[in-house]
Amino acid sequence: MTIIKEAIRYYRQRGVILTAGRTAKYIGDKIYNISERVNGVSSNANSLPLRHQLRAKYYGIDSERYIWLDLKNDDPSKYFTYSDPTPSEFKKKVNIHPKILNNKLTFNLITERYTDKILQIHGIVYDGIIYTDYRGAEQISIIELLDEHKRLFVKPISSGEGKNLYSVKKENGNIYKNGERVDGDDLVEFIQKLDDYIIEEFAKQHKYAEQIYPHTTNTLRIIGGVDPAENKPFIFSATHRFGSEESKPADNRSQGGYAAPVDLDSGELKSLVRVNDNDKRRTYTNHPETDVQVQGEKLPFWDEVCVLVKTLSEVHHQLPLVGWDVVITPTGPVVIEGNRTPKSILGQLEKGYFEDERIKRILETNTDNRQ
Repeated sequence: MTIIKEAIRYYRQRGVILTAGRTAKYIGDKIYNISERVNGVSSNANSLPLRHQLRAKYYGIDSERYIWLDLKNDDPSKYFTYSDPTPSEFKKKVNIHPKILNNKLTFNLITERYTDKILQIHGIVYDGIIYTDYRGAEQISIIELLDEHKRLFVKPISSGEGKNLYSVKKENGNIYKNGERVDGDDLVEFIQKLDDYIIEEFAKQHKYAEQIYPHTTNTLRIIGGVDPAENKPFIFSATHRFGSEESKPADNRSQGGYAAPVDLDSGELKSLVRVNDNDKRRTYTNHPETDVQVQGEKLPFWDEVCVLVKTLSEVHHQLPLVGWDVVITPTGPVVIEGNRTPKSILGQLEKGYFEDERIKRILETNTDNRQ
């Protein structure tokens, strides 16, 4: 109505010709803006029908999350999707002291005081030199470490998503890095180029995970928190990652791996999920590369896994919502690390964060505390 009144006023002042020109320009600008928005979405989501591209854009969701979370069949407002609250606000609300988790060495030093179910750090790399502990008192070579431990992981102190992760091992006198045979001197030279890395023990995974996919350590991402109403730890969701030829040596979804939700009551795996190169969301009963069944597999030590995650949440209660990475070994679960921002995809494969009253209370409580 305001636009019509404005057009009448403009017509009375300028006449028919100028009014027609102004109207044409207005309509052209609107069409151009809409086309730009559509093009912006289409270039990132070619497999989505146009109506879903526009719906994703409306909710501020990128195509990757829209497809992985299958939001064409659900209400996006239930999910944390980088629109409301914004990522920075969400981080502030769910993790008030993020530095503890940003630094894997700091996390390890604090956590090992409360549980022995944590991977051990055998070396710390500063300026290409490996030290046996954070005090830097004693140096050691990567060859000496391999002679003692046979297999290790080399990873950045502050990084995630499986990036810059190296698996090294010594087997039958040969040395391998990420599965490829290398000369010992070359490995030493490689380590000398690193800075701010840790060298961590290799966790032998349980036979169920080894059978499903043997070329990566296949881990759980479990979203755990502390309910401010009762001050009790809880588990929101659990997802089991499995590697692939594309993702190895990591099992990360973002590197091309697979993800299977876990039934929290029974510890039973559900179907594998993956978005392929054509942006199509696919589910699988069996792992596509090994043909080993995943759906229906009951995880061993599931009760112990839940106890460990709740213990970690209590120990790090100042971090009210954390994504815990856990590996199940032949003797039980071991925590690898905590992630300060629970993933918007892995943590919500079956339901959105904003469907859970406990998470709503965390957001409300921490918002009030920061005002």
